[in-house]
Amino acid sequence: MLDCTNGIYTWTAAYNAIAEVYLEAREDGVDTPQIAFMCNFVIANEIRQEVKALYTDFYSNEKYADLWFRWDDKPLMLADKSALSAADLNDAAILDFFTFRKPDPFYFTKDTTNERWGWLSTNPQTLYKNEDGTVEQVTVGVAQNAYKNELVAMNDPRGAYGRSHTNDENFSYSYTYGGEQITVNGDIENSTYYGLNFQEQWDYAIAHDPEFIFVTGWNEWVANRYESWQGTENGFPDTFNDEYSRDIEPTKGNLKDYYYTQLAINIRRFKGVEKSDIEHDLVSIRVGDSLSQWDNVKSYSDYVDDYAGRDATGYGNLYHANDPVRNDIVTTKVALDEDNVYFYVECREELTEPKGGDWMTLYIDTADSVDSYEGFEYKIKSNKNMSGLYVMENDDWRKICELERDIGEKTIVFAVPRAELGLLEEGKVGASFSFKWTDDVSGSNIMEVYTKGDTAPGSRFAYYYENDGKAGNYTRNPFEDVLYGKWYTASILYCYRYGFMAGVSENTFGYKENVNRAMFVTVLSKIDSADLSQYNEMSFADVEPGKWYSAAIEWAYQNGYTSGAGSDANGNLLFGRKADVSREQLATFFYTYNRLKGFGVYGDGEADMESFADHDTIHAWALEGMTWAVDVGLLSGTGNNNLSPRASAPRSNIALMVMNYVEMVKSIPVNPIDPLL
Repeated sequence: MLDCTNGIYTWTAAYNAIAEVYLEAREDGVDTPQIAFMCNFVIANEIRQEVKALYTDFYSNEKYADLWFRWDDKPLMLADKSALSAADLNDAAILDFFTFRKPDPFYFTKDTTNERWGWLSTNPQTLYKNEDGTVEQVTVGVAQNAYKNELVAMNDPRGAYGRSHTNDENFSYSYTYGGEQITVNGDIENSTYYGLNFQEQWDYAIAHDPEFIFVTGWNEWVANRYESWQGTENGFPDTFNDEYSRDIEPTKGNLKDYYYTQLAINIRRFKGVEKSDIEHDLVSIRVGDSLSQWDNVKSYSDYVDDYAGRDATGYGNLYHANDPVRNDIVTTKVALDEDNVYFYVECREELTEPKGGDWMTLYIDTADSVDSYEGFEYKIKSNKNMSGLYVMENDDWRKICELERDIGEKTIVFAVPRAELGLLEEGKVGASFSFKWTDDVSGSNIMEVYTKGDTAPGSRFAYYYENDGKAGNYTRNPFEDVLYGKWYTASILYCYRYGFMAGVSENTFGYKENVNRAMFVTVLSKIDSADLSQYNEMSFADVEPGKWYSAAIEWAYQNGYTSGAGSDANGNLLFGRKADVSREQLATFFYTYNRLKGFGVYGDGEADMESFADHDTIHAWALEGMTWAVDVGLLSGTGNNNLSPRASAPRSNIALMVMNYVEMVKSIPVNPIDPLL
């Protein structure tokens, strides 16, 4: 909302510069404010000149259409529309183009309903209402150049309404810091920093639930001084010092970003903000393995190209310069398991060499503690040789331990022990914390987040992560031979997650090993969630009771899913449990099971078996099952136009077929195991 209330000055060069920067930022994916204008308050001729100039110079150019702030579906113009004449064709077009609201210059107006909007009020602020009595607009100000019902200079000797002023002398607000509740009132030390005036006005405005809150102001731009103004000699109307000024814009001075942060907090109160999603799955990350393991992990985005270099002449002899961003952070992710917190960060381009104390630093906030750096109790610093976890103690950083890490071309991955972060509590699987990445930002001057390097998220804000761990550790990968990013990884972890297949040992899946018939029948029984307790007597001579596979084999035989592998010389049935299961046997197992269970997984009958060069090697007893498996997509060729029906199937292929079949059926219950138990 650009202030053009003085004379006929619309500050064309300034608003064009702002608009061009906004358009450039939007092209880079950065959200920007939209723009409207507040014109001369009272002088009709000057109002008409300003509105016409703005219409011609800014609004007739469709280039800026995305930047127009609209109200009631039209661009908003704060100007008295009675200064224009409907009888004039040009004026009539302008009157039809805008939604007009008459700007009210007075701080003490009684509540009104006549299409007026304020720009600043003393508390309790004016309520600018709709005809139905609902509140359309309320102003919120940092300070007011007012005293009782008078307009005064900010340095009026009686005392203007500065940042510490409140209408209610007992007004206060509270917040928690360092585990203690802090109450802010007029007696607090350095009250200028705490925005009592600002907060009293926010509370009043939000309590009346207006459609629009008008905040004054971001930047006064100039500090005018007059020999005398409103009876004050050497008068400063708007800006005098920290207490008696209205700026919200962050500063290198004493006010830092206190008012910007207070603004953000109250905007969230007024407009609402989505609660950060709570994660439920625990995920174990193998540092140094494929980055594909992060594909389904919660991610947080940062603006790209959000910190450009600066090279500009300032006021007088001042010159402003700083280098462009060094490492442009794009995405960061977090994963949690029972032992570690895993952090991932990705930059837009190749990372610079890890050197210097401010290179790609991660700050972590796990508790509300006074002993912290700007609210963060921990940080991770890196150099060429190692990455270390540090804790803030007695206003200094102490190194706790070195971390397992992987620095790639554009990415960094850390594994941080939960115990070292104080996030390992007996009986508690979940955890919550906030975190922030910075690069090329001094670790001793937090305000550099506004002027140097890159931060994710921007300014002094932090990302929030919460995981209650209620769904269990389903995506854990305990198998050292199962790397991420391979064609078999997802299916092996799927079968592990749902308990269909285990490893050949605690840390090895054995994905290259072939599966024998006993192994597969056991897998099939797990898919079925079969109750094997009743299968104690064996029908096969080569199946000894009481073995890990015995009951599953008998279950499959009794239910018709297998007929065994022939008989011995004495006519005893044999299962052939040690024999590798072939691809055609697999197809037959699945086909028979599917048919007898009545799951209804049927293809379209268009499988052309003769198109495979080795189709004539399929045994007659397996042709029906093989045809079905190809038809539904459970089996495909093995290369060179072959189907390889008699080839053995390794455990990786079994896992893929199991996953595909279970997903096809959809009615098979999938009950994730909990490896934490």
